[in-house]
Amino acid sequence: MPIKTHKIRLYPNAEMVTVITELMDYNRFCWNKGLEAWNTMYTESLLMKNKKLRPSGRKVRNELVKSKADWQYQMSARVLQTAVHRLRQAWKNFFNPKMPDARKPKFHSKRDPKQSFTTDRGTVNGKFLTLDQPHESTHRFTKIKMAETLRFTGKI
Repeated sequence: MPIKTHKIRLYPNAEMVTVITELMDYNRFCWNKGLEAWNTMYTESLLMKNKKLRPSGRKVRNELVKSKADWQYQMSARVLQTAVHRLRQAWKNFFNPKMPDARKPKFHSKRDPKQSFTTDRGTVNGKFLTLDQPHESTHRFTKIKMAETLRFTGKI
């Protein structure tokens, strides 16, 4: 099944702009913390010469969840999970000999002009996008107006 990309302009209100900005910052935070944990686990496994200590997506995710700060419970847990999943995929691509152009994962910067976050809990209803609201969020989540409806059907 081919993957289709559909770029749609969004018109969030001021509160949702704040939410999206915080989610992008949290995504970068999770990626960087995950990469730090991954590098630490990998270095320890090499020093101890123990392959059982090698990092995996599950080990890194469990480490990040175990060391979660109070403010992180106000953010979507899916952002943390998808950041770790993307990190695992980046390492997998790096070590895959069939992907010679894949680079070693690096830390993300706030100065990077392309910021993003991913979630699989967002829903589209007509011309509106709804993001999942964490239980302890202090923000008022509303629907985000889209410039147009989706032009194709299938899994989003």
